[in-house]
Amino acid sequence: MSTKWQTKKLSEICKLITDGIHISPAYTSTGIPMLDSKDIDDNFNIVDTNSEKFISKETDYVLSKRCKPVENDILISSRGSIGKIAIVKKGQDFNIMGNIILLRTSEEIDFKFLAFSLLSNLHSIEAIAHGSSQKGLYLNQVRDMDIYFPSLPKQKLIVNILEQATLIRQKRLLSIKLSNDYLSSVFLAMFGNPLSNPKKWELKKFGEVGTLDRGISKHRPRNAPDLLGGIHPLIQTGDVSNSDIYIRTFKSTYSDIGLRQSKKWQKGTLCITIAANIAKTGILDFEACFPDSVVGFIANPNCTNNEFILFWISFLQAMLEKNAPRSAQRNINLKILRDLDVIAPPIRLQNEFSLKVQEMVDIKQKMIAQEKLLETQFHSIMQRSFSISI
Repeated sequence: MSTKWQTKKLSEICKLITDGIHISPAYTSTGIPMLDSKDIDDNFNIVDTNSEKFISKETDYVLSKRCKPVENDILISSRGSIGKIAIVKKGQDFNIMGNIILLRTSEEIDFKFLAFSLLSNLHSIEAIAHGSSQKGLYLNQVRDMDIYFPSLPKQKLIVNILEQATLIRQKRLLSIKLSNDYLSSVFLAMFGNPLSNPKKWELKKFGEVGTLDRGISKHRPRNAPDLLGGIHPLIQTGDVSNSDIYIRTFKSTYSDIGLRQSKKWQKGTLCITIAANIAKTGILDFEACFPDSVVGFIANPNCTNNEFILFWISFLQAMLEKNAPRSAQRNINLKILRDLDVIAPPIRLQNEFSLKVQEMVDIKQKMIAQEKLLETQFHSIMQRSFSISI
């Protein structure tokens, strides 16, 4: 027979429920970080204290009379992305704005158990948020939330199970993140840093190793309704920036009218952004159109390949962005790209690198699929852990 769980209001099991200040303090260039809801990471129990805003120790002391996060406090974002949850770590020193709610638990409930319980109940938290222009979560709503919990020993057992599941997911996510770093290391080992060219490879102009042309979007305004909503993929700078080597998804489409005033590029084209996000790259995994803020590169197979060029550009990206001319926004043009010096190792070596990239991408895709399965399993475990009879 299962042990009955208790139910109490959050206000009954927390020693403190408060939020940060609702007016901007006097900021300083250094000092105590001042966090708001965007500084809470999407990953559970991570707090980013690398804030761009700081307050003096004196201001922090004054604000501490209302709120001062300490180790093991639970933070909940109450504006923007509502319900992001974090636990304050040992040694972290910061203060918070009013779009973060702070919970400090009593001895009756384990703080990690409460954090996992809130995470499992995210839909309910989002449901009680209200507001007209922007939804928000308010202190009185949080204080009135019902929390179900067993004895402390059982709380700690549930926490241990969920922490192990979380650790497995975090390791998988780290492996995914490190895969691109690995490929950059392979590039450096095979070819050296292209900025300094320590291996003394022959240099060619970028315009000599393939064709570079801007995307086309003749019609103004570009977002005219009759141009959009058809069957033809339309790639924007954001799709390129977020592509992670290969562009496999898109958010916009052209109609047949939109296609007629544009151009469809072949699968395998290397896309390079030249406005907003400078020199971000991605390789098309399907035929698509793109505007003139994106350049398409088609490699001469006797000279180079797209994977080699993509990683070569990644080493130049910071320099290109820094030196980009600025009008309304930073941008570069075809002449700048075509005149870039690109190292030209033997095509055999470049193709060998391309195969390594494709092999790693295949491995990464499998890791992403495994992580999605782990995420599903984690939420299943969490739901079972908090499925109780009162």
